[in-house]
Amino acid sequence: YGGRLVLYICAAALLVVLAALPQASGRSAVALTRLGDMTYSSYLTHFPIQLALVTVAAYMHSDVPWRSPWLLVAYVALVMAVSRVTYDHFELPWQRRLRRAAGTMGR
Repeated sequence: YGGRLVLYICAAALLVVLAALPQASGRSAVALTRLGDMTYSSYLTHFPIQLALVTVAAYMHSDVPWRSPWLLVAYVALVMAVSRVTYDHFELPWQRRLRRAAGTMGR
């Protein structure tokens, strides 16, 4: 029952965010833009995080509770946090360097 509740809450939150996209302004627009900026870095980091989780569980001779909704929430939160750091400290600086080198900065 708890897993379904988390799923319903996440689905409802996603629908609210998607419905708000066209009207987003101010702080909400900044938050949604920041979330969108992290898509590539989340793509790059989600699998290494899964691999680390499985490796630690195997080292500890433990099973990973893959069906746990709380693990899903914690995993997504961890991926988003790591993606933010990856975007801010690697992806964005390299974007700026490459654009500056190509002479397209500010376009």
